[in-house]
Parts: sequence; C-alpha cells; structure tokens
Amino acid sequence: YITLTESICEGENIHIGDSIIDDSGVYLIKLTNQFGCDSMVLLNLSINSVNTAVIQSEEILTADATEAIYQWIDCDNANTLIEGANNRSYTPDNDGNFAIIATQKGCIDTSQCYSVTVPKDYIIIHFGSSFKIYPIPAKNNLHIELGEIYHDVTIKISTLTGRVVSIYQYPETDKLVLTLDVDNGIYLLDISTKERKKGKVRLKQEDAGGP
Repeated sequence: YITLTESICEGENIHIGDSIIDDSGVYLIKLTNQFGCDSMVLLNLSINSVNTAVIQSEEILTADATEAIYQWIDCDNANTLIEGANNRSYTPDNDGNFAIIATQKGCIDTSQCYSVTVPKDYIIIHFGSSFKIYPIPAKNNLHIELGEIYHDVTIKISTLTGRVVSIYQYPETDKLVLTLDVDNGIYLLDISTKERKKGKVRLKQEDAGGP
C-alpha cells in the first residue's frame, strides 16, 4: 500500500477515491482502478487549527496565538484592515469593536469582535489651563509644560497593573522633557509637586518610527 501523511486546515477536507475525510486520524482506504485492480492507501491526516482567542486588558487587545502572522481589523467599518496593526497586541486610538485575523501553519481564521472603550487622556489634572503634555501617543520623548514654576516635582510612570517603571525628580521646573525608556504600550503618568498639585495622565508609548 501507499502511505500518505497530510495536514489540512480546520474546516477543509481531503478527497481520496470516493472518500471525503475531514477529521484527523489514520485511515486505510481501498482504491479500485479502471481495470478492476485494487490498491490500498494508508492516510495519516492531521488538522491544523488557528488559535483566535484574544486576551483583553482594559483597552489593550492581545492575541493568544504565538508564532503567527497578525492583522487587526475594524469590525465597525466592514472589517477593514487596520494599517500598521500587525503586532500580537493592539491598542486602539478610538472606541470601537476589533478582531484579529491570525495565520498559523498556513491556515487563516478570524476571532470574534471585542468592544474597546478608550479612556480619556487626562484622568486627573490639578494644574491650571496652561498645563500641556505632548505628543500623545508619545514617541520616546515626552514634553510637559506645567504652566508655572513648581518645586520638588516628581513624575512616576507605571503600568496599568500598578508596576512602577520610571521615576523622574526635579527640584524646580515649569517645563521638562522626558526620555522614555519603556516598551510600547499604555501607561499611567503621575505628577506631584511640593505645592500639592497633582496630575494623572493616560500615556500611550509608540516607537518614533511607528505609524
């Protein structure tokens, strides 16, 4: 007999003679040619499935699949491909519903849509109307204008889970530039001063060369 080892994507099938097979397993199939001669085929069939699970943490979506090709789509816009959204994790800039198209072992599948509400950038601001922070998303360097001179200024950057990743301290300042040494993602930036002024800002960090 002839031995065949094949793999197909979930939802597909394979035809051998009169047999149509769509489940993984080992099959012994009898074939008869036009002259009435029989032959046997031993088929070892495996099914490749795509992991389309998504882990959602606040507004951050992360595909559970590893060693895959990723493409995030906008479910609210006819499943349009989101330009540049090809990483395992995706953080939308706006509220909406989003899904991942994942490719693994040559197979493609799409997840369900996930609803995301993006928090406001300024969560708490006790400084005056002259307070500015830019650019958001940050591109490695972040400019902060406090509006006037303050003393013992402390800047703390932490993850959404509360882990502190950076602390900056200034004896006296009204304008400062932070060089961010953090991975791409969402962070909370806390500002405090000797004058008991406080601020909390949602910060998105992206590569300077990113979209």
